Amino acid sequence: RHLDALLPLTDFVSVGTNDLFQYMFAADRTDPLVSDRYDPLSPPALRALAEIQKKCADTGTPVSVCGELAGRPLEAFALLTLGFTRLSAPAGGVGPVKRMILSTDLTAARRALPSLLGSSSGSVRGELETLARKLNVQI
Repeated sequence: RHLDALLPLTDFVSVGTNDLFQYMFAADRTDPLVSDRYDPLSPPALRALAEIQKKCADTGTPVSVCGELAGRPLEAFALLTLGFTRLSAPAGGVGPVKRMILSTDLTAARRALPSLLGSSSGSVRGELETLARKLNVQI
């Protein structure tokens, strides 16, 4: 609802996943006391990102994702399956993420998306790893 009001006023959207998920999970990913509650590959987190991507696509608003999520091959693979095509990764993640992108068949990967988003598990990390292996994605 808030995005619907904001998107007509913006030229672009940049999703900062570190802050977004810290607020979503009410947990700091760097705090060892609560970091086990913080999985950005949980279905609710992915559904939130999917909604942002869809609303941006529907309005023609360019959207990028920045943060540690974009710099990890498996997590970046999830972002690609959600439809994100602009990633801003930390320097150390650029090579591994580029290798993953070049090995990914996006059409095949995106077919698996509905079952991942509809999962009732706490994380779809294992399912994404299995999908990546099945599709020969270099994670």
